[in-house]
Amino acid sequence: MQEQWRPIKDYEGLYEVSNLGRVKSLPKYHNCGKKSYMQSEKILKLNKRRDGYLQVMLYKDKKEKTLRIHRLVAQAFIPNPENKPFINHIDCDPSNNCVTNLEWVTQKENIQYASKLGRIPNNFKNVSSEQRRINGKKCSKPVISINLVTGEETFFDSQHEAGRQLNLNRAHINDVLKGRQKRIGNYTFKYENDKQENTLF
Repeated sequence: MQEQWRPIKDYEGLYEVSNLGRVKSLPKYHNCGKKSYMQSEKILKLNKRRDGYLQVMLYKDKKEKTLRIHRLVAQAFIPNPENKPFINHIDCDPSNNCVTNLEWVTQKENIQYASKLGRIPNNFKNVSSEQRRINGKKCSKPVISINLVTGEETFFDSQHEAGRQLNLNRAHINDVLKGRQKRIGNYTFKYENDKQENTLF
């Protein structure tokens, strides 16, 4: 596949992303008092998170922001007429951000795809905590999100996964689970084994 480059949303003229998942800074003119120089374009180093996703730090107006590569690629190269909020890695490799490996999906589609490929077992809710082990390590405590508008409940195998899927701050999810706050936007949360009914407010 021939590499193509397109501007990054909100960073036009500063950075570009390629259909292969690379990011580069564009040439910049620097004026430093009596001296000035032109900085040539540069391929940026990507950082890998503990969950395997790649990210990059971009700068604009003296502010820095960390962005995930798969979202930059999808926004630049993949049409999203239905305005789906999530991006699925077709081969389940979060470090493979080639445009052919990405697709826009809904939350339900993303979870169904992961379950189909065995990343989230279909009977995960019925598996005991002792059985929830990956490579000998116990998984995080599962949580359930409740959409306060539709009443729909969605199962997640951890607070981290819930935050990633719903684009919510994990610390705020934890605050809801601990009773320090009631909701985050249109969502509230409970632990999987929490028998107490959540009130929709």
